[in-house]
Amino acid sequence: DPPVFSSILAACNYISTSVLGSTSSELQFVLLYMVLCALGCMSYYVTAIPSVFVVLNKMRKHSLMLEQMARFDMRAAKCSLESDRDVVEKRLSELLCMRTGATNCSTVSNLEPDVASMDLKEPFLMAQNAEPLDYFNGYVRGPLREAVLEKIGDTMRVPYHLCLVTSLPMAFFALVDVLSCSGVDCQVNADELDLPVWVYMGTLACFWLLNFFIVYPIAQPNLFRMLRCICSIVRCFSTRVLLGLISAAFLYTYIFLCSGLLLGLITISARTLRGQWLLFLLLFVIFLAAQLWVTFRAHSWWR
Repeated sequence: DPPVFSSILAACNYISTSVLGSTSSELQFVLLYMVLCALGCMSYYVTAIPSVFVVLNKMRKHSLMLEQMARFDMRAAKCSLESDRDVVEKRLSELLCMRTGATNCSTVSNLEPDVASMDLKEPFLMAQNAEPLDYFNGYVRGPLREAVLEKIGDTMRVPYHLCLVTSLPMAFFALVDVLSCSGVDCQVNADELDLPVWVYMGTLACFWLLNFFIVYPIAQPNLFRMLRCICSIVRCFSTRVLLGLISAAFLYTYIFLCSGLLLGLITISARTLRGQWLLFLLLFVIFLAAQLWVTFRAHSWWR
C-alpha cells in the first residue's frame, strides 16, 4: 500500500535525522529494511500462542518427571494386583544378586543375557547386607536420573539441532524466495538495487543462510528461559500464559529486527562495497554468532 509505505519511509527518515543525527540515505535504507522485515513477519506472531502453551506443558512434565525420579520409592509403587508386588520384589532381588532365598550370585547367570550383563548389577553386589529395594531406589534416584539428564537434559535444555529442525519450514520458504527472487522478476529487483542479478541472488542466499543458522535458532531456548522466569514469579496459569505471549511477542520482534538489520547490511554492503558497511556487517555477524554461543553453550548459567 503506497500510503503505508510512505509513512514507513517518513518514520525511517525521522529516526535517521532526528534520533541518529544522520542524513545518510544508506542508513535510511538499512532502517527501512529493518522495519519492513519486522512488519512483513507479523503473521508469525500467531505461532506464539501454541508455542507458549507447548513450552509451558513441556516444562511442567519434564520437571515432574525429574522430581519423581529424585524421590522414587519402589515400596510406594501401586500395583493393580497386590500379589504382583512379591513377584516384582523377588525379581529385583534376583537381578541385584541379593539374598532373597538365594545365597550366591548364580541366579544372575540364569537371567536373560541382556539383563545379566547390565552395568547396574556390579555396584549392588558390593554390599550383600543391604535391602534390594533400597539399592534399586538409589539407582533410580542417582545413576538412572543422571543418565536421563545426560541424554535429554534438564528442563531448560533445547539442543541446537532440534532448533534447526523446527526451522525447516522457513528453510523451504527461503529456497523458494531465493529461486523466485521474492516473487518478482529477478532482473527488476536487481535493477532497483543497482546490482547484477547473480549478486542479488547471492545476497538473498547469504541472508537466508545466516538467518537459518544463527538468527532463528535462538527463539526456542530464549522462550524457555523467559517462561521459566515467569513461572518462578507467577503461580496463576492464565497470568503465565498472558505474560508468556507478551514475552514471545517481544522476542519475535527482536529476532525479526535482527533479521531485517542483517538483510539491510548485506544489501548495502553489496551495493557500495564500502569498508564502513562491510565492517558493520562483519561486527553484526560476530554479534549474532556470540549471541548464538551464549544461548546454547552457556545454558548452565540459567540452572
